[in-house]
Amino acid sequence: MNRKTIYLILTGTLFFAACASPAAVPAAVPAAEAATSAPAATSAPAATSAPAAATTAPVDVPKKGGSFVHGMVREPDMMDIHAGTSRYDRQVTIHIYDSLLFNFNGELVPWLAKSWEASADGLTYTFKLRSGVKFHDNTPFNAQAVKDNWDRILNPETKSPQAVALLGPLLKSEVIDDLTIRVEFSEPHPDFLVNIASPNLAIQGPAAMMKFGADYVRNPVGTGPFIFKSWEAKQTIILERNPDYAWPPEGVTKNKGPAYLDKITYQFIPEDGTRLAALEKGDIQVAMRVPPQSVAGFQSNSNFQVLNSKLPGTGVMMNINANRPPTNDLAVRKALLYLNNPIEISRVGYFDTHSPHLGSLLSDANPFFKDVSTMYPFSVEKAIQTLEDAGWKAGADGIREKNGMKANLTYIGFPSPETTRTMEYMGGIYKKAGLSLEITELDGPSIQKARREGDHNIAHLTYIFVEPSFLRNLFHSDQIGVGFNFTHWRDRRWDELLENGTSEMDIAKRTAIYEELQQTALEQAVIIPTVYQHQIMALAKNVKGALLYPVFGEYLWLYEASFE
Repeated sequence: MNRKTIYLILTGTLFFAACASPAAVPAAVPAAEAATSAPAATSAPAATSAPAAATTAPVDVPKKGGSFVHGMVREPDMMDIHAGTSRYDRQVTIHIYDSLLFNFNGELVPWLAKSWEASADGLTYTFKLRSGVKFHDNTPFNAQAVKDNWDRILNPETKSPQAVALLGPLLKSEVIDDLTIRVEFSEPHPDFLVNIASPNLAIQGPAAMMKFGADYVRNPVGTGPFIFKSWEAKQTIILERNPDYAWPPEGVTKNKGPAYLDKITYQFIPEDGTRLAALEKGDIQVAMRVPPQSVAGFQSNSNFQVLNSKLPGTGVMMNINANRPPTNDLAVRKALLYLNNPIEISRVGYFDTHSPHLGSLLSDANPFFKDVSTMYPFSVEKAIQTLEDAGWKAGADGIREKNGMKANLTYIGFPSPETTRTMEYMGGIYKKAGLSLEITELDGPSIQKARREGDHNIAHLTYIFVEPSFLRNLFHSDQIGVGFNFTHWRDRRWDELLENGTSEMDIAKRTAIYEELQQTALEQAVIIPTVYQHQIMALAKNVKGALLYPVFGEYLWLYEASFE
């Protein structure tokens, strides 16, 4: 089997796409924190529209040479994808590392693996690997290298927070010969092929990992089209072209050899104004994460092109804490959903650059997405009636009370102009229904500690992933207090659905599981969907062949990029 279609729903302005804090993983990538199909016989449900082909800037005869400067929002954490989770790591590592498969707009195609087979029970996969591939340190890529990567991820000493989850119930990998490897699972893992096609399970150089030990995080070695050269803390990371590269994903690129660019420099420019000014002056060729209010200006400027990609995953959602008063009352949680207006949030918070969220747990860029937008039509009157019926009466100050408890809500999120605008708008709407909202913005370890301890009534969460089995890592009760389940809601049926979804191979049964989960999330009112997450970059007009990386849509892929 050389190709496998998994039918993802793909959308995007120049191309389609694939985050809860402005940093971190799904193949998942925590989005502003963010994985995603099934073995041969199993695939996600057919998309509601035909998958869109990846769109790149038009390429005639690409010129070789030139140095490209990428203006990044923040510095990556590390280059070790086994241990790291940051979305900013992946902006760089997609050029250093290659994966076994490539997810090209919903179709799995060969990359470092030239073919693969899956057993009928979904427990065993056998991969035939590409010959002639070498790591940047001139050591050979082979079956042992793949085994070494997977063994390292599974080793508890690696402390892998994400990659180990993507490998799932992997029992063992076995080298059959130099270019053949077989893996066995303790139970079916329907997302395995999609997961190994993601940048989060790309292949690192075993000799380098052994050589550098703990220092590998800043000394990455892969097989990719660019070679790591230097990292100046708080300033830049520099990559140079791999002159020996000759193994891009099959059937995806026109270029079959080394990249066109000589060098990529990642420059860390956290201030939006400084980053955009650098682009306008020509000091950088792309500005990552253009603020929504600045998008129209770049779209109307003939010197630039704007890439806007809708990302799969949760979208921008707010988790409602079902264990903290007053949101431990289902009526209060339901009232918050009647007060939710994604269309207006898109306008006020995101200047209409991010699409209104029509689902619950999943973006419409994900397989198994269910449109549940009619469950809670926006209605202040309905919210008030729901609260009144549950005994929440307006006090002298206009804030509702019940049994001596005031309807005071605390929001905890990252400092972000978009979410600040959103929550200020929502706070105004809440006040009309007799609810008050305090906005608390934290960063780094502080926000994770607060959300895990349940100091919030409403908490921001955004995560990038493709396949919905990653929802288990976000919403299972065993993640309360230790992971990313900030709803603090416990329900045995809910947990069983999340568990069964990770191993169910029957497509109809799997569809039913994820539809019930999406429905239940709103019936129990434990999340507030606002908008889908988008990656928006402004790119110099003279750059051709750059695209947002399928399927995540999060990373700028420069393998075929060139200058006019």
